[in-house]
Amino acid sequence: MEKQKYKRNSNVVLNSLDDVHILLETETGVLANLNDTALEIWNLCEDPISEREILNKMIEIYEIDRETLQQDLRETLDSLVEMNMLLKEV
Repeated sequence: MEKQKYKRNSNVVLNSLDDVHILLETETGVLANLNDTALEIWNLCEDPISEREILNKMIEIYEIDRETLQQDLRETLDSLVEMNMLLKEV
């Protein structure tokens, strides 16, 4: 069973205008532009959640094969963690 979970960094704020979604890490000033899929991942990380749980919820929303979605999810999670937008917890 997965022990690692992802959660939002409390220092990050989301600003949305129409179809543009920007995350701002307030301590570093780092910005991230989210597409609709990345925004959904961000929304799912309001409470600590595992990659598997995110994947299962995303499969319900998007009509895409599991392998492609899993690869895209991994890349998005890695990117958001690298920018300190999401935090990993065990």
